[in-house]
Amino acid sequence: TGHSSAPTSPVAMTELFVDNLKAFQDGEALRGEVDFSRGY
Repeated sequence: TGHSSAPTSPVAMTELFVDNLKAFQDGEALRGEVDFSRGY
């Protein structure tokens, strides 16, 4: 089956990555993290 995702801005994607890298290094929660216990 085909799959299309929403358009993603390279700048926004980079900002999210950098923010999450800093949060990970500081032991903080990540933005946009999937909670598999919620069933998605």
